[in-house]
Amino acid sequence: MKPNNPSGRPVGATGKVSGELKDWISQLVSDNRAQIIIDLKLLEPNQRLIYMEKLFSYLLPKPTQQIEAEVEDKFNTPFMKAMFPNRYL
Repeated sequence: MKPNNPSGRPVGATGKVSGELKDWISQLVSDNRAQIIIDLKLLEPNQRLIYMEKLFSYLLPKPTQQIEAEVEDKFNTPFMKAMFPNRYL
């Protein structure tokens, strides 16, 4: 993909502020791992899952449209069409 501004930041490069913020958050979590584990154990199971899900959104890469299309293709089988007819119209 060719950027609209050829003299701008390269595609995929992070800004200074976002890079510094990510480093700060990473250090904060690293310095408080023991307390985070204790706090997680004190939560009710459903609250623990909600909290962990929110943490995972920062750790795992966001799916791209290409990945979503590949997954969709793998599930676009006669079996899946029979099981979920409304989805594959």
